[in-house]
Amino acid sequence: MSDSAFLGFFPYLPLQGAYDVGEWRLQPVDDYQGSWVSTDFEDLSRKFLRSFRRVDGSRLERVYVVVHRERGIDGQLPSEAERESLQASVHLAVLDRAQPPDDENNGLFTATSDNCQLFFWRLHLDGWVTLDRGSIVQVSTGGHKISDQLLVPAPLELHMPFPFLIDAELLRVTYDILMLGLTGDGNDDNETTRMAKAIGLAIGWLSKAWRNSPSIGIDDRIVFLKTGFEALSRKSDSYECSKWLRKLHEEYIVLGTREEYSSHMLWSPKDEPHRKYIYTKRGVQKSADITDLQDWFISFAKVRNAIVHDGLIPNASYSGSAEYTGSYLWVGERLLRECIKLSMARAGYAEMWSETWRKLNNYLASQECDP
Repeated sequence: MSDSAFLGFFPYLPLQGAYDVGEWRLQPVDDYQGSWVSTDFEDLSRKFLRSFRRVDGSRLERVYVVVHRERGIDGQLPSEAERESLQASVHLAVLDRAQPPDDENNGLFTATSDNCQLFFWRLHLDGWVTLDRGSIVQVSTGGHKISDQLLVPAPLELHMPFPFLIDAELLRVTYDILMLGLTGDGNDDNETTRMAKAIGLAIGWLSKAWRNSPSIGIDDRIVFLKTGFEALSRKSDSYECSKWLRKLHEEYIVLGTREEYSSHMLWSPKDEPHRKYIYTKRGVQKSADITDLQDWFISFAKVRNAIVHDGLIPNASYSGSAEYTGSYLWVGERLLRECIKLSMARAGYAEMWSETWRKLNNYLASQECDP
């Protein structure tokens, strides 16, 4: 065995339970009873994880470790594709549990991207560790002895909500899709592979919009979200992107989705084209009938353009239709999450848009199988 090994963990993940994803299991280290690469590495790892603290200095009770489902904690560093897919799948599953922003208790069960940070830390078996922070300017400090006196402080902006459950199937499927996009046949003519890559990019922009740093303003977050829609649709023209989003949603009418099963979504099957949109293409003025979804997105794109090109936010809220009324930030992040899940149908997973719909179908299928 080498004189060092890697430990994968999420120190700030506010979850309940254990989750299987790909070849991995995510679970609190205090609950883990499986194998380690060595007893020395286990003792060192458990002591190191106890050094992570909240902002107020108190110990983090449930640090999640990354465990190989067959090899246990074996000290190996997963591939870059596996690390990226684990990070992004946790981002989406955790952020998708965000509580409505107008709920006075939303902060109690709403995590941010900061809670999802994945570490693979090299631990030296002689008991010494290097602590790293930052990215553009990376700060590394060595000479730290892993002991009961070692403290690793949390970032000041870190918010720790109460633990909650996430959609385990969404977590698993997202990982599988992202691995396909990162390790597939590389053929961009393959629609499934293209969609998998687009979903990964969109999750990346969504997670940037959910960073808790006060240095990121509402204008930055709107730009991040608009870029996420562009990455997902692979279209930069706002009207063309709005058509893509409309088609993405309306596909589920063709699949026979009843209206009540989409009631948790912003979009509604009743959203028929009843608005007129005037635009110019190649010097010719044209008009098109658009839906409320399209009207919101085109308005959202204009706000993004005003931020980027004029350095201002003309109006941070939309009031054109009841479903989409409100802050462009909060409506935009929710709609992007819903569109990411809808897009999974184009990568072979047709029911990820609704956990309730999946549970109902699974229940009905189980009833049919009963003797």
